[in-house]
Amino acid sequence: MPDRKKAVHSFLRMAGIFMWAMLIASINQKIEPHSHTIHAAGDPNISALQCAQLKIDQVATSSDLPNAIALNVSFQGNSLPPRLSRDGGSTWQVVPTMPASAISGIAIAPRQDPVAPVRILAYSGESLYRTGDGGQTWAERDFGLDGPLHAFITGMVASPADGNRLYIFATSWWYATSWWYPPPDWLDSWAYLSTDAGINWTRVYTVSLTTIGNPVLSPINPEDGFVRVHEWQDTHYWQPYRFPVDTLALDALASEHLYGLADFNSQEYPAAYYMSGKSSNDGGRSWTPWETMPSGGCEQLLAHPTQTQRLLAHCRQGLYHSTDAGNHWEQLSPIPGNNLIPNYGSPGQLLQVRDDGLWQSNDDGLTWFQIFSTCLCKVFLPMIVH
Repeated sequence: MPDRKKAVHSFLRMAGIFMWAMLIASINQKIEPHSHTIHAAGDPNISALQCAQLKIDQVATSSDLPNAIALNVSFQGNSLPPRLSRDGGSTWQVVPTMPASAISGIAIAPRQDPVAPVRILAYSGESLYRTGDGGQTWAERDFGLDGPLHAFITGMVASPADGNRLYIFATSWWYATSWWYPPPDWLDSWAYLSTDAGINWTRVYTVSLTTIGNPVLSPINPEDGFVRVHEWQDTHYWQPYRFPVDTLALDALASEHLYGLADFNSQEYPAAYYMSGKSSNDGGRSWTPWETMPSGGCEQLLAHPTQTQRLLAHCRQGLYHSTDAGNHWEQLSPIPGNNLIPNYGSPGQLLQVRDDGLWQSNDDGLTWFQIFSTCLCKVFLPMIVH
């Protein structure tokens, strides 16, 4: 009897290993928007132990390519080929190849033919890659990055008003590694601009001893926007602005209307959460505190992509919205989510990244439905009963 019990246990262990191997092998296969379940019903020795959980690192859309959504995804910290939808999230395909072993960020570049394969830009380390055939092949693009030491791309963003207009932000090796301190005065950060969907690039700004980040581009004027460099600077003339906020949102219709969140350094809340809000009706020259704030601390502020004075904020207590420029707030959902993104390819549509996938709203955030699941499948592995 002991030998028989030992044989049964060995069989169950081998079955579990086999099922887990099948799960890993399935990660890079085509993924439909909903997960599937494999189970052995009625077996008391079978227990639900594992669910392969993808992580959505970035969502990319383009104002010039309707219904296209690209996802930069990873699994347990390892980059996977991006996921791409051409029909607004109804179906998804895996981009066939990756340009590098790790992808840090992606962007969709528009093209004239709407039925042609999606053109995608991706960056990794100091390299920029571009594919015009939907990811069958990739070519490295020279965008003019140079310097006395290796540099790293830290961000890439497309204008919501003109999908052909893209920015790349890069910084010197020291800032990416935090190894060399104090930094030499010749270590810089740069901003590059392309106005032809990533074909040609021009360096438009250089700054020493700091990084460039937090890009917020205007949904009205393609040349306007702000980035954070010591203090806020515009993307047109690179003039400095001393805004009393840490994060910015730009109104969809009124170019002079700005909104922001700031942390008042309370010891009660982590610094990652913004605890006060302000609005400006004169391009940031003066600011007015909001009358109220959503409950708890907030992580992100988003201006509605098509409506003026309408804001959304995801906070510890869930998702909130305001219809009067931030003075009054109403909770839309108790689920906080991880990131809010306007789908510029479908005007007015909102996307939200949650732990279980990508969600979509077509009614200003009142209702949401899932269009991509990060849980590939639930595999019920053997549980050994002693």
